[in-house]
Amino acid sequence: MLLDIGATLLNLFLAYLALGLLFAVVFVFSGLSRVDDAASKPSVGFRLVILPGLAICWPIVLALWIRALRDGEPGASNAEPFDPEAAVQSARDLTDFTEAETRP
Repeated sequence: MLLDIGATLLNLFLAYLALGLLFAVVFVFSGLSRVDDAASKPSVGFRLVILPGLAICWPIVLALWIRALRDGEPGASNAEPFDPEAAVQSARDLTDFTEAETRP
């Protein structure tokens, strides 16, 4: 019984990785420039480096790719540029909030 559960979990994990590897290969050659315009003409070395990460995180990258296809422009995540001052302020707000929660 326990071995059957283990074998099933292993098969599910291997299926997830196989789907991820298939997705990663397709994405590296046809979807990368649709999601990130900075990677419009990536080198072979770059493609090989990101392949394992894409194979593992493929559901997240698939969602980004679908969003980019829907919006119709490269880098279509519509994320705002990183603002370090806003990040510092968010960290301060969070620290103030957690300190207020821990005080009796």
